[in-house]
Amino acid sequence: MTSKELYDLILSQKLSTETCICRLHHPCSASALCGLDSKTPVIDFDQVEKALHSQQKLPSSASVDALTYKQNNLLFVEIKGWKEFFDHNLKITNDKIQKQVNKFDLKKKLLDSISICCNLANDPDFLINKPSVYVIVTDINPAQNALESLTMSLNVLANTTSQWDVVSTQLMKKKIQGISEMTTYYLHCEDFDNYYRNL
Repeated sequence: MTSKELYDLILSQKLSTETCICRLHHPCSASALCGLDSKTPVIDFDQVEKALHSQQKLPSSASVDALTYKQNNLLFVEIKGWKEFFDHNLKITNDKIQKQVNKFDLKKKLLDSISICCNLANDPDFLINKPSVYVIVTDINPAQNALESLTMSLNVLANTTSQWDVVSTQLMKKKIQGISEMTTYYLHCEDFDNYYRNL
């Protein structure tokens, strides 16, 4: 089974619907806050997990937010928003951000999603010889924040949103380094379409 065949199977069995990453990000579910809807079609993979859990009486598991493909590449997509977190926490600290990052079990979501795909393909080796990537998208710009972090020390950050973006980016990148099962990228949601086009 190819990546496209798996994608088509999920849609044909009505396990999920096709959407874009913007609709899967809670603050952008009605319309993209940035005004730029993603054009890359994805499957709502949380719906797939729920449908399988219900149909097959399987225990509930973690799952990535979205799944898509390009040629034979399978892309597992997880969305992690930070803007809403910053807006709803009046007093941000390094510790609060670290606690939030610790809540993200990115590795488990990936492994459980791989298992779901292998189950759907009826092939435990489904991903062997298929280039697959794990893309974690966020509503802050990790590339911009990486540049800013070169000139800032965590110890001297003032309490501003852009500076907390830097802290969250650094802590997320550290967390992502612990994922060895698949090549993993951390991207700004606005860069997802461009990344997909160049894959």
